[in-house]
Amino acid sequence: AQFEAALALTNIASVSAETKAAIAKAHGWKAAEQLAASSNPQVQKAAAGLLCNLVMTDEILEEIQAKSTQGKRNVRLMLLLTQAEDPDTVRYAASGIANLSEFDPAAELIAEGEGKGLSKLVGMLSSGIPAIVHPAAHAVANLTAENKAWAQQLLGLGVLPPLLLLHDTLHPAQGKESVGQCLFN
Repeated sequence: AQFEAALALTNIASVSAETKAAIAKAHGWKAAEQLAASSNPQVQKAAAGLLCNLVMTDEILEEIQAKSTQGKRNVRLMLLLTQAEDPDTVRYAASGIANLSEFDPAAELIAEGEGKGLSKLVGMLSSGIPAIVHPAAHAVANLTAENKAWAQQLLGLGVLPPLLLLHDTLHPAQGKESVGQCLFN
């Protein structure tokens, strides 16, 4: 029943910004956090989908912008979900991280927070799964454009080989520009 409920909320949250906001206001993020801790991978996957849909709501972004305890926890949770065994769970989390990486306070929490986000981004880039690699490359492009020190840290973590491989295998319409930004910023 948890899986079906989480999946239903995930699907409803994808309808509109107003629907996402209503779910967030009704403590949808908190419910999804609890479901993400489930031992059932299907429930975790549905919860990650819901979190990905809710991460860009005003309520969640305000917590992250303020770098509140809850805002930091929200980013750590998205980073934690990138380590799941299920590729779809990782894909949802990677998409959420890519979206968050466009906003300064969130980018800081990804790169410098307790979640070890830079190493997790390198891990996602190395996965070889396009649905995970592409949002990870987007996040890396955002972070390296934001801060050259983060670019240096990523280089030290081994970001170059997976980015070069990705750059060489992509067609321009598939995000080659984002990978080029990562490489040549």
